[in-house]
Amino acid sequence: MSDSDDQLLRPVIEEDLHGLALVRRVASAVGEPRRPMPIARGEEYITEHRLLRWRREGVFVIDTPRTQGAVGFLGGKSIECQHVRIEAQTPFCQVVLTSLEDRPLSRSRRLLLTAVARAENTGQRYSPRRDSLLDEGRPPILMEPVRAKVTLRGIRVTRVEALSHQGRRTGKTVPVRHGQFQVGNEEAFWYEIEARP
Repeated sequence: MSDSDDQLLRPVIEEDLHGLALVRRVASAVGEPRRPMPIARGEEYITEHRLLRWRREGVFVIDTPRTQGAVGFLGGKSIECQHVRIEAQTPFCQVVLTSLEDRPLSRSRRLLLTAVARAENTGQRYSPRRDSLLDEGRPPILMEPVRAKVTLRGIRVTRVEALSHQGRRTGKTVPVRHGQFQVGNEEAFWYEIEARP
C-alpha cells in the first residue's frame, strides 16, 4: 500500500502563483467523502491507513514510507514512527525526516531532517492578547532552536551535516552513534543525512 492510497495524503495543486504551482502534500478531499468521517472519541485519531495520527495533547504524527516525524507539543515526549524516534526538549516544534529520493526512508541514500520551532521577525510585536500583529518587525528572522535527540532505526546513517539557511552544506557534522544524534547545538534547522541502503 502506498501513501497515495490515503485520501488525506493526495498531492493537491492549491493555486498557480505566476507560473509556479503551490502543491500541498496533506490536503482534504474535495467533495463528499467516500464514507463518513469517524468521530475521534479517544485520545488519538488515526487515519484509515495509519499514516497520520492526531493526539488530543496537541501532537500530529506523520508516519509514511517517505516522510516520518511530528509537529506540536513534543517537548518531554518520545514520539515513535516506523524508522524515527524523536525525543524533543523544545516545548513546541516540528521534527520531520523526508527522503530526498523517490524511495522509502529505509532505502534512501539521502534524507533531510527539518527541525523548526517558533520564529518571528526582529522587533515583531503583538497585541497583549496575541490575537493581532501590531508591528511586523524587520529582518533578520529570530528562530528558537529545536533541541532533540533523534534515533533512526533500519537506516544505516553514515553522516549528518547541518545545512545553511539557504540549504547549502556547511561542513559542520553532527556526531552519530548507533543511528542516534542530537540536534540543536548548531545554528541550523535543516540537516542532510547520508545513509547506506
